[in-house]
Formats: sequence, C-alpha cells, structure tokens
Amino acid sequence: MVSLEQRPNSLFLLLLSLSFLLLLITSTHANSLSVDALDASSSANDPYTCSKDKPCINGACCGSSGHCGFEPAYCGKGCMHNCNATATCGKYAKNPGQGCPLNVCCSEFGFCGTSSEFCDKRCQSNCEQPKPSVEKSDVQKRVIGYWEAWNMDHSCGTMEPGEIPV
Repeated sequence: MVSLEQRPNSLFLLLLSLSFLLLLITSTHANSLSVDALDASSSANDPYTCSKDKPCINGACCGSSGHCGFEPAYCGKGCMHNCNATATCGKYAKNPGQGCPLNVCCSEFGFCGTSSEFCDKRCQSNCEQPKPSVEKSDVQKRVIGYWEAWNMDHSCGTMEPGEIPV
C-alpha cells in the first residue's frame, strides 16, 4: 500500500513522464511533416520527374511513371506531355542514329555533351571524350596582347590597336 507521503512524488513522476511522452510524440510528428514537405518540394524541383500538371522541363516525353525520357516507355502508351518529342541524338532522335552537331558524345539518353556523364560505356556515338588539341610549336613565340581603350587618354605609354606586335 502507498502512503500519503509517497503519492505526491508518484503523481509528479507520472506527470513528468506524460509530458515527456507528449513532447516526444509532437517532435516526431513535426519531424515527419517536415520530411514529407521536403520530399514534396524536392520532387517538384526535380527536372527528371513530371506529372499531369508538370511537363518535363527538358522537352522530353512525360511517361505514365512520372519520369522524363525519349524511349517508347515514356513517349508511348500513358504518355502525359510532349508525346512526340525526340532526342537530340541517338536511336530516339528525329533521324534515328543521328550524331551530335559538334561531334561530341551522344549519351544513352540521347543528349549531347563532353563529360563522363555523356561519354561513358553506355554512350551511343562519338564516345571518346574529346581531348584538347595542342599544336607542336615553340611557346616562346606566342604573343599575347592586352589592350585597354581607356589607356588612349593617358599622356604617355599609349598604343594604337594596330601597333600591337602580332
């Protein structure tokens, strides 16, 4: 049996436990809401997702899965937007097999570029990452000119553009 002297302490502990439990539940619920809001905002800003109300920002087909692309899975049955879109290059281009305008890599998804995202092992054409070409010449013979028009206002040390030794 609990004496009267112990009851106030028990009641205090019970109230303290309940307030802690309430705080924990509220905190967890608020955390859950912010994670849901973050998920919703990140999918709203994701350039590779789409919906009935949001077409693909890159002009690709919006497939029934809510993702963007040029393959029949996106442009065929269930397509929501841009259903006649074609890739810039590759097998889903307007002219299938078409290469990129500057002879750069055509990615597996039909986009042109020069980075490893475009030129990896799944690349469709021109898959060698372009390397800068350097002429074999004496670097000492290079002339680099820097001319500022406002310098013509100075009383000395001026030079006309035609006087630059190139």
